[in-house]
Amino acid sequence: MKIEILCQKGIKVDNEFIMFGDTIDVANNILGKPETFNNTDFFYEDSSIAIYLENGVIDEIELSPEPNQNIEVYIDDLEIFKCERETFYDFLIKKNNAPFERDSVGTITAANLCLAFGEDITQEDIDEMIADAKADGIYEEMKETIDTDIYRLHHLDSICLSH
Repeated sequence: MKIEILCQKGIKVDNEFIMFGDTIDVANNILGKPETFNNTDFFYEDSSIAIYLENGVIDEIELSPEPNQNIEVYIDDLEIFKCERETFYDFLIKKNNAPFERDSVGTITAANLCLAFGEDITQEDIDEMIADAKADGIYEEMKETIDTDIYRLHHLDSICLSH
């Protein structure tokens, strides 16, 4: 699946559009039946795509594909979940035409593009996890989780689009 982020407008999924202001039926026709949902929150592709409604229409889209999923997400020609985090930051700062805004919980906002993403893991977190796993004698069992977190440290984990 190829997803193109159309900043402040929505997303393009394999040449079909899901736009802010559309009803959830548009997303369901493109993405299929949501796996879990309530009246305002709809989740697709093992929760890799979340769509949130306000007043009955699409108001926010969150993308968080796992590295092993066959979901490519682009802004312009940059595949944002495969490139290094610093490459993504450099690209997005230029596209945003302004520095990022950061809050106290690690959310970073490119306000001019209506995009938000986070830095929810640090090198210190990784070092602590490794030390704890070794001290507890469970390093080998934790290796896959540790490797996933190391990947997340250097790559984007999720992005939220609004308008």
